Amino acid sequence: LIDQKIKVIDLDCKRILFSLNPLIKTIRAIKPQKIVAAMWPVTTVTILAKLLSGSQSKIFLVEHCAYEKIFAKLLGHSLFSIGLSKTISYIFANKLISVSKGVENSIKKITILPNNKFKVIYNGIPIPKNLKDDKKTLFNTNKKVILAAGTLKQRKDFITIIKALSILKLKNYKDLKLFILGDGPMREEINDVIKKLSVQYSEKSFEIFSISEIPIEGTNEKIGSSKLLSECDFKNSYFFSKSIIS
Repeated sequence: LIDQKIKVIDLDCKRILFSLNPLIKTIRAIKPQKIVAAMWPVTTVTILAKLLSGSQSKIFLVEHCAYEKIFAKLLGHSLFSIGLSKTISYIFANKLISVSKGVENSIKKITILPNNKFKVIYNGIPIPKNLKDDKKTLFNTNKKVILAAGTLKQRKDFITIIKALSILKLKNYKDLKLFILGDGPMREEINDVIKKLSVQYSEKSFEIFSISEIPIEGTNEKIGSSKLLSECDFKNSYFFSKSIIS
C-alpha cells in the first residue's frame, strides 16, 4: 500500500521521450525541493525537464544496471551514444547514485564526469527478525563462501564464475564454495553446468537458491519471497559468520 502522503501523478505517456512536456509542467506546478530519477533514459529526460522548467530543485540520479555492450544492445543504443547523453546531461545532477561499485565503474568508463558526482549506496537487505535476534547464519559450511546474487540471465554470466571456481578446485583451492542467490530464465541451463562440473568432486561446491529457497541454519525455515534479497554489499552484513566474497 502507498502512504497517503505520497501523491501519484500519471503523465499519460506511452514513451519516455513524450513525457518531457508533461514533466516540465508537473515540476513547475509542484515546485519540488528535490527530484529523484532512476534509470537511463528517464534520468536524462528528467534533467532536461528540470532545466527547461527553470526549477532550482536539487536533482539526484539513481543507476541500478552496469552498462556494457549486451545491456546497450537490449536498450537499442550503442555504448557511445548512452555515454554521450549521460555525460552531457548528468553534469547538471547534484549527485549520481549507483547501487554498487560495479555499476559506478561501468558508468565512469563510458562518461567524462568528475568523481565528486558519484556516490555508491548499496541496496539493503530486510533482515528477518530471527536472524537479528539469534544471529543465525544462512550458510551451513565451514568453507569460504563466494556469494553471487542476481537474476539468472545471460547478462549476469553466472556460468563464467562457476567455471572459474571449478578451475580453482582443480588447482587445489578446495576451501571454497559458491552460492548463487537468484532466479530467472537460465536457471535450468546453469543447473546443468553445475551437474556436469560437480561430478569431479565428492561434495557440493555450487548451490543455487531462489529467494524463496534460502535456508536459515539451525531451523527448518526459509526466507520467503516476500523477504526481498537484492544485490547488495554482503561482506558488510553482520549476521554472516562465514568469510564471504560478494
